[in-house]
Amino acid sequence: MSWIRQYRPRQIKQLHLTSVREQLQSLLKKGKLPQVMLFAGPKGTGKTSTARIIGALLNDKKNKDVVTKSYLKPSSGKLDPLKEPSSNEENTKITDGQSYIVQELDAASNRGIDEVRNLKERAALSPQDGLISVFILDEAHMLTAPAFNALLKLLEEPPPHAVFILATTEAHKIPATITSRCQVIQFHKASQSEMLDALKTVVKAEDLKVADKALEEICLLADGSFRDAVKLLELVADETGQVTSKKIAQFLGGSLQEQAWQLVESIIDKDAKEVVIILEALRKAGISQSVFLTQVLTELHQDLLSALEVTSSKARLSASISKFLLQELSSISISQTSPIPLLSLELKALDIVFRAIQKNGSSGSGSNSGSSSVKTKSPNTTPVDSSNHVLTTPVKTIDNDPKPVAETLTKSRPVTGDCQQLFENWDKFLNLVTKHNSTIAALLRSAKPIEASDNQVLIHVYYRFHLEQINNPKTHKLLSVAMKEIAGGPVHIECQLETLPTQADLIEPEVVGSLTQIATQALM
Repeated sequence: MSWIRQYRPRQIKQLHLTSVREQLQSLLKKGKLPQVMLFAGPKGTGKTSTARIIGALLNDKKNKDVVTKSYLKPSSGKLDPLKEPSSNEENTKITDGQSYIVQELDAASNRGIDEVRNLKERAALSPQDGLISVFILDEAHMLTAPAFNALLKLLEEPPPHAVFILATTEAHKIPATITSRCQVIQFHKASQSEMLDALKTVVKAEDLKVADKALEEICLLADGSFRDAVKLLELVADETGQVTSKKIAQFLGGSLQEQAWQLVESIIDKDAKEVVIILEALRKAGISQSVFLTQVLTELHQDLLSALEVTSSKARLSASISKFLLQELSSISISQTSPIPLLSLELKALDIVFRAIQKNGSSGSGSNSGSSSVKTKSPNTTPVDSSNHVLTTPVKTIDNDPKPVAETLTKSRPVTGDCQQLFENWDKFLNLVTKHNSTIAALLRSAKPIEASDNQVLIHVYYRFHLEQINNPKTHKLLSVAMKEIAGGPVHIECQLETLPTQADLIEPEVVGSLTQIATQALM
């Protein structure tokens, strides 16, 4: 049995989120839990485990009298407190999710009105084996609007023998009419101390030898998720029962501290390819943007303090460089999410690199590979309105070479397809490519089709690394298969390297001079 299942909490007092534990213990003392609750919070923070514990205690025989008086046959007078569930076989089945008394529905795959109607029919029936039927609707925000409307009446007047717990990671998507009828229990990312308490329980039970620093690193990597922390601890622990920082680094392909400095150095070296490689490795290791960005900002801030001689440690960078990078990278929201992990950080890092290259007028160490010849103009900075802001105008890449910017993708193959059909059905083409290779499809989605002429389709790409990958001979055969279905045969794809179009940055006037000077002197 995996550790996450083996060591999941089975009583309210074992919950590691202090606020949730105290709120529920307060309700237990009153002798009755609300019949409709909404558990809202990030993944891995214990929403489902808590819901199962509630199912176990409401059906525990030692709570029969209290449950009868509070739910089934309400009577006046003060109620005795509800007690924690016993460690018996039936309660173990409930907390393991293997009992019909507690029914879990995945709203993501059962999101329609018909599923809610079935739920209403099931809820109308009294439980045969227990006292209270508990229905857990996981990812409740995925229900359709008609389904929510059908659910509303059930939540307004639930049967006396039923308790409903809606769990969601996106509470803002739950209609206000639903939320207003629920007792909201707010879950949050676990704090460092809460995470450590949870992990120390597993460490003690498994008799592991774990240094405090290694536990702290696991907590950082788990980003507030108990589930992820325990899973990582189990992955790193070996037969010897030892968990060290070195093992964690080996598992991740290097420590986060080392990888943070690798990214910083690749930005300073204006090595766009290395930036992409580093962040791709972090994606494969499952590192979240908030965790890694926090590490990068922490390292830069500590280095700034060292450069200013606030601390005694030796600085790696000058104060101006650290300040510049802190100011640039801190503009990314720590909580910012994206369909592609680490994408916001990747784009920001590449933006700094390309601005540096444009300012300097030459390529960095990772930017002069490939067959393209690209010349750029420096950006112009001009005032735009009376608000005393300065607008940095995006730069258009200019190519003075009469030859193609990049080698044609399929020059080694005869052109037998209709380039116009491919151009007009570009999205359909990308969908077909996705079935064969989602990575190549993602690269093509980041490009922009411009025109179809002269038996070829011209596309603009914005990163030399992407251009090289698309022009890779191994890509030719893969794309030809999709081209045949859309265009009737192979078509030349001409890749032209262009500057990434971005929204103009608004910068406070007093900051413009210092940033430009720092960027010029330190990075450019």
